[in-house]
Amino acid sequence: MLSLIGLLTLAAPAIIATGRPTVTVLAEARTLARNLRELRQTAIQSGRVLHFVLDQGSRGYTGVNGKRRTPGADITFELTNRAGAEDTIIFSPDGSASGGTVRVSSPRGGSHVVSVHWLSGRVSVDD
Repeated sequence: MLSLIGLLTLAAPAIIATGRPTVTVLAEARTLARNLRELRQTAIQSGRVLHFVLDQGSRGYTGVNGKRRTPGADITFELTNRAGAEDTIIFSPDGSASGGTVRVSSPRGGSHVVSVHWLSGRVSVDD
């Protein structure tokens, strides 16, 4: 019994470490979704068209009030949108958006998609 507990104690850090990249990617996807929702809400409240801009060069993005967010070193973003506007999602004052999906991933494992519905502007994460 004690040897079993000893083996589990030694194996626990390795088991926990394997799940960590996936948790980090999910946390970053949720942070991105929160920023997109905030940008949409600001567009509605201000009555202005606002842009979410993904910067592949710095691997970050710009949201509300020009705030920059750069994730951890192993997180990458890939944006696919309807409008054909490269690396941009546009939010309108009526709550709609140009639409698109952002895949948040890590080469160490894990991938989640954040979707922006074009008609309603609704933002969701594929938890």
